[in-house]
This record gives sequence, structure tokens and C-alpha cells, in this order.
Amino acid sequence: MTRAISKLWIILLTLLSAAIAVAVYYAAAFSEDAAISAQFKRIFDKQTVMIQRDLDDDFEIVIYLGRLFHSIENINGKEFSSYIMKAPEEHPSVYAFEWVPRVSYSQKTRYELTAREEGVLPDFYIFEKAGDKNIPVAARDEYFPIYYVEPKEQNAAAIGFDIASTPMRRRAIEKARDTGELTASEPVILVQERESGVRAFLVFMPVYYGQPKTLEERRHGLKGFTSGVFRVNDILQKSFCVKGYLNEHAVFDIEDEGLSAEERLLYHHGPTDARELSKLSYIQQKIDVAGRTLQLRAAPVKAYFQTRRTWGPFTFAAGSFIIIILLASYYKTTSARTSQIKAEVLERTRELEASETRMRAIIDGAVNSIIIIDHVGTVQLFNIAAEKTFGYGAAEVMGHNIKMLMPEPHSSAHDQYLLNYITTGNKKVIGMGREVSALRKDGTTFPMYLSVSEIKSDNQKKIFVGLCVDISKRKEAEKELTRLSERLSLAVRSGGLGIWDLDLKTGKLIWNEQMFGLYDVLPENFKGTPSDWSDRLHPDDLPAAQAKLNAALRGEKDLDTEFRIITSTGEKTIRASLITQRDASDQAIRMIGVNWDITAERKREKELLDLSEGMKAVKDMAEKASNAKSEFLSSMSHEIRTPLNAIIGMADLLSETNLTEEQAKYIDTFRHAGDSLLVIINDILDLSKVEAGLLELESMCFELNELLAKIGEIMSFHAHSKGLELVITQFPETIGLIGDAMRLRQVIVNLVGNAIKFTEKGEIAVMAEVLSKTSSDMELKFSVRDTGIGIPNDKLASVFERFTQVDSSTTRKYGGTGLGLTISKRFVEMMGGQIFAESEYGKGSVFSFTAKFKVDNECRYDLKPADNQRKETPPPGKIETRPLSILLVEDNEDNRNLILMYLKKTGHKVETAENGQIAVEKFISGHYDLVLMDMEMPVKDGLTAVRELRQWEEEQKKQSTTIVALTAHALREHEEKCREAGCDGYLTKPIKKAALLDALAKYGG
Repeated sequence: MTRAISKLWIILLTLLSAAIAVAVYYAAAFSEDAAISAQFKRIFDKQTVMIQRDLDDDFEIVIYLGRLFHSIENINGKEFSSYIMKAPEEHPSVYAFEWVPRVSYSQKTRYELTAREEGVLPDFYIFEKAGDKNIPVAARDEYFPIYYVEPKEQNAAAIGFDIASTPMRRRAIEKARDTGELTASEPVILVQERESGVRAFLVFMPVYYGQPKTLEERRHGLKGFTSGVFRVNDILQKSFCVKGYLNEHAVFDIEDEGLSAEERLLYHHGPTDARELSKLSYIQQKIDVAGRTLQLRAAPVKAYFQTRRTWGPFTFAAGSFIIIILLASYYKTTSARTSQIKAEVLERTRELEASETRMRAIIDGAVNSIIIIDHVGTVQLFNIAAEKTFGYGAAEVMGHNIKMLMPEPHSSAHDQYLLNYITTGNKKVIGMGREVSALRKDGTTFPMYLSVSEIKSDNQKKIFVGLCVDISKRKEAEKELTRLSERLSLAVRSGGLGIWDLDLKTGKLIWNEQMFGLYDVLPENFKGTPSDWSDRLHPDDLPAAQAKLNAALRGEKDLDTEFRIITSTGEKTIRASLITQRDASDQAIRMIGVNWDITAERKREKELLDLSEGMKAVKDMAEKASNAKSEFLSSMSHEIRTPLNAIIGMADLLSETNLTEEQAKYIDTFRHAGDSLLVIINDILDLSKVEAGLLELESMCFELNELLAKIGEIMSFHAHSKGLELVITQFPETIGLIGDAMRLRQVIVNLVGNAIKFTEKGEIAVMAEVLSKTSSDMELKFSVRDTGIGIPNDKLASVFERFTQVDSSTTRKYGGTGLGLTISKRFVEMMGGQIFAESEYGKGSVFSFTAKFKVDNECRYDLKPADNQRKETPPPGKIETRPLSILLVEDNEDNRNLILMYLKKTGHKVETAENGQIAVEKFISGHYDLVLMDMEMPVKDGLTAVRELRQWEEEQKKQSTTIVALTAHALREHEEKCREAGCDGYLTKPIKKAALLDALAKYGG
């Protein structure tokens, strides 16, 4: 019976032990899963803190850029790149750094031109998006284009994009502008990421002119924004996924709480099976992105636990089973003691595990690098912050000597330093902090602050704990601060800026060195009170300056004024400005100001004002001289053309009579001499108009080939009369241009005429070629080549000077005034070109010039005649006209007789009047079909007479009679005066018979 009970007890004990082992297994497994979950949460929490810290660190760069653009007036592209320097490498989550200026509508064209000249982009322009296309921005009051961007290579597509052209970006910059704080946009798709569709946050830091305090001042004083671009993917690239903490066995989501439920998911990592996701237990944390709240959620999936479970639960269960079996036989005698020991062991185990867990979490969560080495320098612990700082994984460093993290010569000397301390106890680093140089995995060195503590292990071996802080950014900031300080100090010294600082609570006044120099005060005589300033102001300026200072104290406006001071060396004029610092209750507590000497500037302004008044007097004298010159030329033209009209006209009339051969030669001599004299007069008038700025180019449509063909018709007779061949090369296609065709033809005719004049045999060639062409403009080159006498090299430079020919023998043999090329040169320059000559003496010359025109292939133009009579060809069938009753008004008897002889056999009835007064009387008492009215006459001139005739016709409600002006004035302004007075036509003396008959046919028909 006892044996049966004992066997039953063994069976029951075995079953009970197995059940306990199974329970222990599941309890251990559950505990291990809980530890894995806790470890996952620690990692998640730690990485969330690191993300927030890294983002805040990245934001500091954007804020720092904003301060630079606020303190420095103009920063160019090179300076912007130098300020960024290694920022893209040190802040990989920042996709780009940008400068976005505020550009008003009136500044847009200048900004675009400046950006091209500065090299921002060769074809820089401000654009917006229309679908996938870039289009020029629509007209708006202001624009916010991306002007500078780094790295430029991967972001060039965004340069010029107006960020205010999209609602989301505009909301963000308006919020930043109004609050003055760093502000993030809603997630957007970048211009340069439209294909990938990756969303990013744009973080804007507003930059203002001055120190705005109110909303209105911030809106009015906005200069632009510095910006950082943060891609959502990049935020993870430097945290979870890179470190391997989240892989295919974990789920990770990022959501923007400020978006709608459909849009708020920004990023998802892990499986997408809905059933599996519904079973997960998420942990979550929030981070702040410049005013926007992002929620980070994470959860380990089943596979995550499977890959991290150990044999611990099974081993523990098996051990429990064996222990129970072994101890069961002693249960009665040792059960109480066993229970007590077991409880103590479990409690101690929990305490050790909890202590280890807490310690590891503290070390891994530390912001600064923590490294533990033993007494021989072997690394025992290397936390996560150290991994990030040095670039090594913990496994790569632990078990190796710490000197692998030191550059030479410190690396080689480290073991000796450690040995000296252990043997002598002489401390150099232990228990104190100092700056040292450290070595990263990539071979780069960086400054580090190192603090080392000593502890003893259980085996009494010394262990050293190093706390390491990367101070690279601090050093760079110190350098930058020093550079800016030196730059500011240099600017203050070079600009002679006096700076003062007044503490309003204590009344203490501080001056810099330049202030002492400005006010001629020795430092030992300076009391440090406001009276040091007020006592030296000019008595007449003190009340106004004091009133403006009090207004600044009241906060009405910042001081910006001028006043005079009295020093031992005399009186100075000072320009002053200041700003007021106020406390939380808006009470002024401090004033800081700048003074600079503008005495010389005001003196120069007075000198310039005096000079301006003198220049005005000189200008008035020059204008009077120019008017006198114009009057002289006008009078000269009239006095020469009036008798010339009779000479040329009589020669024309004589040529129509029966003449002997000898008489015909005499008449030809008259006509040639008259024509030559007329050419000289026209050249002198053209030159004087160009020099006086009175000649303006016309803008008319013409076809280039047609113009060249007409030149060929005009000049071929002269060439053939000397046995020369005239070759004019034309274009195969039609070329429609807009410009002054008359002046262009005048230049070419002049060059061809010179070539014919100085060529005895051979040919004259006229060529034209296109130098450049766009859709709206064209630059042409014209060349006239001859085989004539040529020009010596030493005379080429002078051929375009006034009244100049190669030598006096040329003038005697060929004639001419030497004005033709001078006038041609002036016309070419007015057409935006240049004229030049090439020649080989005795073999010929090539005269070439360039000119610029507008392009219009749709236009056609029938070119006017080349003479100065502006003759218009009457339409066919109008040459013959009915007999007219004509009133001829002319004070010169020779010219009256000439016109009477012109009209002798035409059938027209002609009455004459010697001046304007007689003409008015005859016109009112008689009836005429047409009036030929001279302009320069005694008693009453032609212009006055025409006005009185038109007024009489209007009062009597008479139909207007045609009036044609006859004048020796050849300037265009005289023609315009005639038409304004009421003339219908205009003939310039000398008047050819054909021109007169054409005018009668045109106006009398």
C-alpha cells in the first residue's frame, strides 16, 4: 500500500512538475515579450527624442541664415554658399536651404536682369506652375521667388519659382510674416520632386528691415524669407530605418494632425494587411515641426518578437522541472527554506534586470557621447550618441583600444599617458574637462570637449568613463561671430561710425572710440552722462534734436535726424539714428544710437548745387547758340536757294528751247553747277541737324531687295556713263524690315557715288549679309567694293572727318566737300551700327557698315524719291488737269517770272502778289482754284497769310482752297509749320518744273 502511494506520489509530482514547467515557460516567454516590447518602446522614445533634437538643430541653421540676411544688406550667391558650407552634409534631413526675397511688381524686371547678370541662372525669370509647365507669373503686387538655393545642382529647377503662387505655401509665408516666427507649411510636393511625388515641409524664417514691433510694421518691413526644405522620407533616413531598429518586422506611421483624415498620413512603413494591422498595439509620440504637430506611431509585428526570442524560457522551464524533481524528495524538510531562497533569488534577479535596464536606457538615451574604457584603454561601452558622433557602430569599437578615436600625435602617446597615471597618480585629464581633437571613422578630425571620471570595478581594476561633446558647431559659430564682429568693427572704423549706449535707469552713457573723435572729446574729460552730448550741440539745433529724442523715448518713432555740433576745430554736421529697447511693460530702458560726420557731404551738396546753377546758365547759353545756329542755317538755306531756284529753273527752261550744241553745253554747265551747289547745301543742313540732335530716324516698312533694286536703277546710269559695271547682290528671299529706308538708301547711294567717282575702270559691287537675326530684330552688314584709286593706310582713319578728303589733289580732280562720308557715319551710328573702310592704294576700296532693324515680313513699302522735295507720284490718269485759276505769291521777281514761264503753255491762268498782305486782299476779292504761297516775304509772311486765309474761309463757310507752300527752307520743322498753318502741300526751292506740274496735277485735279 505504501509503495503504491509512493508511486502515485511520484506520478503526481512528475505531472505537477511538468505543469509547473509549462507554466514557467509561458510566464518567462510572456515576460520576455514584455521586455522586447519595452525595449522597442525605449528605442522608439529615444529615436523620437533624437528626431526632435535633430529637427531643432536643423531649424537653428534656418534661423541663423535669417539673422545673417537681416544684419547684412546684400549677400551674393557666393557668400550664401559659403555661409551654408557643410550644412547639407551635417544636416541630411534638410533637402535644401533657400533665400526667398520679397519682390514688388515694379522691381520684377530689375530683379530678373540682376539675377542673370549675377549668374543665379542665365535665363532667370520668375515663374509659376500651370500643370507640369513653367509659365511667367501673372501680374501681382508682390512675388516671392526662390533666388538662392543650396545644394544648387539638385534644386536648380526650383530657382525662380514664386512660392506665393500656390495657396498652401502662401498661407505659410503669411503666417511667418505676421508672427515673426519660424513657420512650417502644410506638406507639399516640391517643384523638383513632381515625378516622385515625395512630400516635404517648407520651413520659413521671416527677415525684416529694421526691428518691426507691430503687425503693420512686420507686413510693411518684410525683406524676404530664409527657408529649409524637409522631406518626410529624409526625416526617417537619419533615424529609425538607417539604424535598423525598424525593418520588415515593424510598422511605423507619420501623421500630420493639422490635415484632414484622408490626407494626414504622410508616411507608412511595414505591412499593409488590414487584419494584421488591427491586432497591433501601437505606441505613439508627438514632435513639433515649426508650429506643426506630427504624430509618430510604431508597433512591432509578430515576426519582430520571433527574431528576438531566446532559449531562456525553455531553459528556465526545463531547469524548473529538474529542480522540482530533485527538490521534491526534500520538500518536507526544506520547503520553507527553498521558498524563501527562491523568492530572494527572483527578487534580486528582478532588481538587477531593472537596474541594468534603467542604466542602459540612461546611457543610450544620453544626448552626449559616453565611452567607458578599462585600465589598459580597451573600450567597454560605446553608446548610441557616440556612434552618431564618431561614425562607428558599437561592435566596431568595443574590445579595441580607445586611441583609434584619436588623431596623431595623441593616438601614439595615449598608452603612455594612461600608464603614467596608473603608476604615478599624476592627473592630466582625469576629473577635469578640456578641449581635445577627435577622429571620426571617415578620417576627419573635429574639436571635442572631453570630461573623464574614474571608478573602480568589483575586481578593484580602474575603469574610466568619458563624457564627449562634439563642439564643431560651437567653434564654427564662434568663428562666424568673430568674423562678423571683425567685419562690423571694420565697417564702424572705416565708416567713422560713432556708437553710443545709454542706460535709461542709471543714466550711464557709453561712447566708442569714434564718438570721442567725432565730438573732439578726450576720454578723461568724458563724464558719461547725456550732457556730454547736449552741451556740444549747436544752440539753434538743440530744441529740435531734444524734441525728436523725446519722441523716440515715448515710442512714437525711432530717431533719424541731423544736427550741428561745435568742437574746438569748428562746426560739424552730424547724422544720427537710434533704436529704443523696452521692457515687458513697454517702458524704455535703453537707447542705442549711431552718429556719423556728414559735414563734407553737405559741403559737396552745396558745391553741386552751385555747380548745377552754373551748368544751367551754360546750358541756356548753349541752347541760345544752337538756336542762333539753326536760324543762321535756315536763313542761309533761304538766301542761297532763292537765287538758285531762278538759276536752275532758267537752265531747265532754256534746255527746252532750240539750242546750238555749244549753247546746250553751257546750259548743262549751269544745271550741273546748280545741282552740285544744292547737294552741298543739303549735306550741310543734314550734318547740322544731326549735330544739333534735330534729325530723328523714321520708322517705316520696306522690303530690302526692293530698296537695293531701286538703288541699282538710280546709280546704274552714272556707272555706265563711265564704262563701269554696277553689280548689286540681292537676297533669294523677301526680307521685310522696319526702319528709316530713306537714310539707309542715302548712305548706300553716297558710298556707291563715291565708288563711281573714284573708279576709272572695272566694277562696283554692292553686297548685303545678315549678321544676326531673331524673331523681332535683325542686324545687317552692307559693303560697297570698287576697283578705283584706293586710299593710303595713313589716310584711312581721316576719311570720315568733316570737309576731309585724302589730299588736296583729290579735291581738285574729283571735287566734293568731304561731307558725304561724315553724314553717312552719323546716320549709321543713329541706326545702331558702325562704318569702316578697307583699302589698298591703287587697287580699290571696300566701305562697309552695319545697321539694326526691326523685322516685319508682312510689310511692303513703295520707297520715296531721294531728293529733298518729298515728291509724291500722282496716280495714273491725273497728270493732265483742267485749266486752273492760280494765285502766285512770291516777293522775288526772278522766281515769279520763272514760275510764270513754267506755266506759260499749260493753259493755267496765273495772277501774282508780291507779299502776304496783297495776297490776302486778292484772295478775298477774287476766286482761285489753287494758291502757290512763298513763306519768306516782307510786309506779311506766308505763314501769317495762310492762317488769315483759312480763318476767312471758316468765317465765310467757304470750301477750302488748295494752298501749296513754296519755301527755300529745307528742314522738316519748316514743313510741319506750313502744314500746321493750313498748307495742303509743300515744295522746296529750287523748284523743278516737273515737280511743280506734278503738284498742280495732284492738288488741282
